[in-house]
Amino acid sequence: SGPNAAVLHYGHAGAPNDREMQDGDLVLNDMGAEYYCYASDITCSFPVNGKFSAEQRALYETVLRAKNEVVASIRPGVSWVAMHEL
Repeated sequence: SGPNAAVLHYGHAGAPNDREMQDGDLVLNDMGAEYYCYASDITCSFPVNGKFSAEQRALYETVLRAKNEVVASIRPGVSWVAMHEL
C-alpha cells in the first residue's frame, strides 16, 4: 500500500516490506495464475479505510471508464493494439 504499492516485487531481505498500511492509503493487488501454460492476471485497488478520497475516486473512475470502453469494443478481429488506442 501507499508509496510502495506499484514497486515491482517490493520487499526483500535487505529492505523488507514491513511498512504498516496507513489511513488514506490505497492497496494495490496484482494477482496472477497459470493453468496448463495459460497465464492471466488481474490488478485491483481499494482504500485501506474503505473510502476513496476525492482524488482516488477520480482516478478509479477514470480507469473504470477505460476498462469499460475496452470491454464494450473488443470482439473477434479487433487487435490488441487497437484496445490500447481507445
